[in-house]
Amino acid sequence: MTLEQEVASIMAFALRSAGNPSPYYYDVPEQFEFPAMYFPQPEIVTRGETFRTYASDYAWYINVMCKTTEEAHEIGLGVLTKLKQARNLVPIIDGGGSETGTKLRLKDPMLKKIDTGVVQLTIEWTSRRPYDAEDVLKTQRFFVEHDIKK
Repeated sequence: MTLEQEVASIMAFALRSAGNPSPYYYDVPEQFEFPAMYFPQPEIVTRGETFRTYASDYAWYINVMCKTTEEAHEIGLGVLTKLKQARNLVPIIDGGGSETGTKLRLKDPMLKKIDTGVVQLTIEWTSRRPYDAEDVLKTQRFFVEHDIKK
């Protein structure tokens, strides 16, 4: 499981649980659509785990933005509640958006007001990876064209 898969899976879960608000991933434009969810890059802290693995602890501060704080809180609380109902387990999705059958365990989520009309949903998790893992490009699908001549 890659970081990209983990992040995409959490995004998909959060957006679906929030009723599919407008997602923003980089800078939020001045004229954005309400309701919205802003997904900045997660913060990462690494540490040694075992002789063969290291751990990366992720903290992701996702903003839910609405015209009022109450609306933002309602949406953020809906996502938090869905996470708790799922026992903090997010289904991992593949490149096509289908569930793979594996799940990512999150730490307990948090929700707090950070501005008028904005609440912050904090998502944290730990990923473990072997030190000697090779970076490889995985092929999702093969399409082969050939011309058979008799």
